[in-house]
Amino acid sequence: MAKSLEILMATYNSAKWIEEQLESILGQTYGEFRLLVRDDGSSDQTLALLEGFARKDSRVVVLKTDGHNLGAIQNFSALLGLAEADWVMLSDADDVWLPEKIEKTVDKMREIEAGNGPATPMLVHTDLSIVDSKLNLRAKSFWSHAGLNPFRGRKINRLLIQNNVTGCTVLLNRALVEKARPVHRDALMHDHWIALVASAFGEIGVVDESTILYRRHSKNVTSDIATPYKGRYIVRRIGKLSVSTLNKVSEESRRSYESMRKQATAFLATYHNELTTQDIEMLQDFLNLQQMNGVQRRMAIIKHAFYRMDLMSNFVWLLFA
Repeated sequence: MAKSLEILMATYNSAKWIEEQLESILGQTYGEFRLLVRDDGSSDQTLALLEGFARKDSRVVVLKTDGHNLGAIQNFSALLGLAEADWVMLSDADDVWLPEKIEKTVDKMREIEAGNGPATPMLVHTDLSIVDSKLNLRAKSFWSHAGLNPFRGRKINRLLIQNNVTGCTVLLNRALVEKARPVHRDALMHDHWIALVASAFGEIGVVDESTILYRRHSKNVTSDIATPYKGRYIVRRIGKLSVSTLNKVSEESRRSYESMRKQATAFLATYHNELTTQDIEMLQDFLNLQQMNGVQRRMAIIKHAFYRMDLMSNFVWLLFA
């Protein structure tokens, strides 16, 4: 029997982009799906546009809400709570899906489910092409541009430090949906939480090509690609060798760790009884890094390979650990 597929779309004041995105999804080469949309209290024409598409295409289902704004993470968590299909994809409202996105992602899911069985939590994700607000290409590969290697970054120790799974590219199987929901309120982002669950309890599959035009503009929820936490950016700042610059970099490193620590604390509390002894020890060491002296801290980082993807970021991470 064919697997059922649901696409979960979270929207908020997306009227400027939503029509292009809906058309790109409804025009996919793989067309057997249901598109569930939850609007998060938009004040523009987003809801009216969605309802217009729903009248024209029965695959589009606009969920009724009380209009209360949950924020992006909990909007997706609410959608996951309503998902019923065998396979589930997540969608932002402002991107454009390339025509074979679903087909190629489903093919990879079939491949890894055949090797592991559907009872194993599984996630498939893809690369993206970065475009500006008018869909002009900025970078063909998000992974290359951001210095990410999704093949090396699939283990939980690496994902704790740096997420490489972008939510709008993912396909989740039923086992992962049930395991990962609800997304904890201390999650850095919904995709980061889901990736940690998939890594700890299942399998992450990679489609090594771009399947989305990933639109970057002033209203994106996630930060811009040129993040100040990238290693090369920080190293250039360190090169100025001023005390104030070093203090700022140290403070940024500390805040970054505290955010990751908060998520890791929630993850360990949620899944403690199901994690392996090795993963529990690793997570506890990660949570206790700040209580260790400098030598102990760096030894723990090396022992558990708490590494980011690029050399410069790791240099900064170890320098200010």
